Amino acid sequence: MTTEDTRRRAPRAAIAIRTVRIARELHHLVPEAAVVRFTPVWTDRTGTPRLAQVVTLLDTYGRPVDAGLAAHRYARDLIRRDFSRADWTRQHRYDVRTGHLTQLGAPQLPPAFGGAL
Repeated sequence: MTTEDTRRRAPRAAIAIRTVRIARELHHLVPEAAVVRFTPVWTDRTGTPRLAQVVTLLDTYGRPVDAGLAAHRYARDLIRRDFSRADWTRQHRYDVRTGHLTQLGAPQLPPAFGGAL
């Protein structure tokens, strides 16, 4: 194996380690969680608008998992720390099994209602 082969494999190994670590920590906290969805929302609780994240833990069938607020916050912090370069002003889906963070498209209305929000 050459040095070039080692360099090419290092990022894949780091990604695999990160995927296993996140999956293990989430499984320890919420065993049935298979997907973590992030939805940005604007809040105005203090009089100053700010961007917040709604985190939804889903099982393998796409149903919400009954978990406490602390579990949702932990999942948010865990994933956002490892994917710090992601654009968190957009909707995302993290698949716990594969370790893929996917940016979702903007919500759309049906064409009869004008199409875009």
